[in-house]
Amino acid sequence: MIRIFITAVIICWQIAVVAQQSNVPLNYEWLQETEAKMVEHRGFNLSVGLMNYSADTSLSSLYDSLFYTPKRSDEVTIAYPIHSGMRPWLEQGQALRHNVSAHNTFQRRTTYNKTFGSWVKQYYSWGSLLQVEKPATYNTPLFRLYINPLIHAQSTTLLNDTSTERLYINTRGFTARGDIGTKISFETTFLENQAFLPAYQDSFALQYGVIPGQGRWKRFKQTGYDYASAFGTLSYSPFRLLNIQFGNDKLFVGDGIRSLLWSDRAFNFPHARITLWSDASRIVQYTMVYASLMNLTAGGVTTPPGTERLFQKKPAAFQHLSLRIGRTGQIGLFQGLIWNRTDSTNRQSLNFHYFNPVIFSSLPAFGLGDTVNYLIGANYRFNIIKRISLYGQFMLDEFSGSKQVRSKGGLQVGLKYFNAFFIPHLHVQVEYNQVRPFTYSSRDSLQAWTHYNQSIAHPLGANFKEWLVALQYKVGPVFLHARYSSAVIGVNGLNINHGQNPFWSDNFPGSAGPYTIGSGVNGKLVNADVQLGMVFNQATNLNLSVGYNYRNRTYGSLEQNTGMIYVTFRTTLFNFGHDYF
Repeated sequence: MIRIFITAVIICWQIAVVAQQSNVPLNYEWLQETEAKMVEHRGFNLSVGLMNYSADTSLSSLYDSLFYTPKRSDEVTIAYPIHSGMRPWLEQGQALRHNVSAHNTFQRRTTYNKTFGSWVKQYYSWGSLLQVEKPATYNTPLFRLYINPLIHAQSTTLLNDTSTERLYINTRGFTARGDIGTKISFETTFLENQAFLPAYQDSFALQYGVIPGQGRWKRFKQTGYDYASAFGTLSYSPFRLLNIQFGNDKLFVGDGIRSLLWSDRAFNFPHARITLWSDASRIVQYTMVYASLMNLTAGGVTTPPGTERLFQKKPAAFQHLSLRIGRTGQIGLFQGLIWNRTDSTNRQSLNFHYFNPVIFSSLPAFGLGDTVNYLIGANYRFNIIKRISLYGQFMLDEFSGSKQVRSKGGLQVGLKYFNAFFIPHLHVQVEYNQVRPFTYSSRDSLQAWTHYNQSIAHPLGANFKEWLVALQYKVGPVFLHARYSSAVIGVNGLNINHGQNPFWSDNFPGSAGPYTIGSGVNGKLVNADVQLGMVFNQATNLNLSVGYNYRNRTYGSLEQNTGMIYVTFRTTLFNFGHDYF
């Protein structure tokens, strides 16, 4: 028995000789080049050569090495398929984050030099500001630590506003990540922000008590906002086919700009994420997430004077089963639920079904009703021809068989065209989304598909049809990003619920039909953004850019136009959007 145990330990150690169990940042533009290579190579495998690069390593050979099997005995190659529909992607033994940086690089990687000038040059091309590696045997570091500053300095000028107040964002922070041995990785990030916002963002902050995509705020001077965010993850892989994470961060399900199932538009949330694979070929990936969400409503417990308020919690859980179809396709199945909110004493009562890890097995117990806010769906992705990828989602919240309030669901269809028109690094994406009225809402409004007063699916809520077009192009370190979206929305009226806002109960006394998409007060939202910039550091996506943003919002006979020019110097590893209604 002891021999069997020792043998199992040796096997598990050998299949995990390469470290990195951390997550790849969610930034949309940062991942496009890697996705382009996936499609270009007719599959979702990255064959990673962990090689020793030197100053004379050319850019072409660096790219080639990412899909090359090394011959030397001290080089390790691992080919793991990426299930792109569950994000953030997990490195799981491969230097995936390093490769994402490599796909976006524009210079040769240089060897480390202890002189100050070379150290600065290294940071403003590829490396981390502070990098520590403790080597072990077989060229596998026993300990890694990478520390980088984070910054977002933005100045904004409004073009159609009489206000003379200077608008700006001032963010300072840091991120630290690394590996301990071969099975544990960690990452922690902290951001401190002060901002003066345009009128539509200011209205959102005042109405909901949070900054979009961020957390709660306090006043800065008279009209500004001060807010902070901290997030991180501890990741452990006891063996190659299992990863366990505990973190306070964001998740995203799907391959689109939007997600109708679970997106990164709301604030960070504490959660446990467990990922399983079927075998070394990664044909099947199964993910379980157990989370603690929050309503910004008093938790019912009396708060002592001078202390922070307790808010009402609501547990959530979802499972995602991803299956590879051939070399070019993936299909994912999704089940999610938000459990009953806490009681008047802020205590939570859970039963077996919340912890049940088997997808869809709790469906017979609850159905698609409101006992808990239960939601099911699917996502898919196929490379229809080389350089073109078709993707989408289907989501069902409730179903009654007729176009009534209890028929809730959504649909997404999208197309990604990489290296479009045979132009390298030109990527175009077109996406369509629609969600029926009252989707994501619940009879108990505090049990809605929301977190921190923000939707955890689509930022527009429900009862809308939306088109998006995104373009990305780069030449060396210079990039051009452009995005356009147009949505038709059936907006709630005064004390009349047409099913657009998930914070309103779907049993609201003023709920009104017909229950078709667009019913209600006529609303329209147009967003356009274009920015031109230059990247200085690939590891943190540090860049300087100038951009123009236009927003047109129509609500009945009321119309609001906002145009602004902004200049920003920032590290861009996260997605922060302001395309809510």
